Amino acid sequence: MIVWTSKVLKYAFKVGLIDSNPFDRVIVPKKPAKRKKDNFYTKDELETFLNGARDVGMMKYTLFRLLAFSGMRIGELIALEWSDVDFASQSVSINKTLTLDKYGQATVGSPKTTNSNRAVLLDDVTMTILRQWRAEHARRIIYFGKPRNNLVFASEHGGHLSNGTIKGWNKKIAENKGLRAISLHGFRHTHASLCFEAGLTMQDVKERLGHSSISTTVDIYTHVTNDRKEESVQQLAKFMRA
Repeated sequence: MIVWTSKVLKYAFKVGLIDSNPFDRVIVPKKPAKRKKDNFYTKDELETFLNGARDVGMMKYTLFRLLAFSGMRIGELIALEWSDVDFASQSVSINKTLTLDKYGQATVGSPKTTNSNRAVLLDDVTMTILRQWRAEHARRIIYFGKPRNNLVFASEHGGHLSNGTIKGWNKKIAENKGLRAISLHGFRHTHASLCFEAGLTMQDVKERLGHSSISTTVDIYTHVTNDRKEESVQQLAKFMRA
């Protein structure tokens, strides 16, 4: 009814039947923006999740540990090969990614942007876990005769893992540990938020994530710091009630 009336008055003003259209002075209130559900884990939540991943197997534990502690995209992780892992320099070289072509077929190509082609330094614990997984990986090849390829994480048939498979693992682990499930990209966001919390600079985080623009990193930083402000208020209230 309101829309119809507005059109009638607009036409009446256009043909000169009225001096002005009162609807032009109406200010329509904006709908309040919906707060997006936080798509990252806190330090304690990540530790709980990884404990759950450890319970269901070395491969899943290593995969999610590397995802959270490297900040790489899921396609970059799926395409990762052992030749990209440098145990001497404690780093992984990210130089390719797995994407789907227009026919829905998985294909390995160059990273998302020029900046996405990067080397990411890793901590001692993550590198130790990778060594342990490489040893188990080698034993599996001897025992099962596959996968005969260089992939760090391969499917049971020896090919690339699918996003759907990893999503299923992610959801199940979160449910088992009583956690809200975050997306696979949420582990990249988790890495960024923990880097900021640990005191890394904006430029450091930009380089680790392979962002093409610092503005993308700033957006994540703003989100994280806003959440920290809310936590600070709650901590103050809790302190005053003690």
